[in-house]
Amino acid sequence: EVIKESKLFKTLGQERVWVNSGHHQGVGKLGKMLRVSAKSEGGVIEAIESTEKRWFLLGVQWHPEA
Repeated sequence: EVIKESKLFKTLGQERVWVNSGHHQGVGKLGKMLRVSAKSEGGVIEAIESTEKRWFLLGVQWHPEA
């Protein structure tokens, strides 16, 4: 589930995206100037991004190559 106010949503244009999410590790605590931009239905953080408007920083937890 992609957060509508996120940079990821602006990039994908979708609120829901299928991903192959089978992780044994994940983001637990966000660093300074980061926010969640997508979560799985189970609440696992799948994407994070910078809160700074001047930076395009996007981190993904899924495996886009698969």
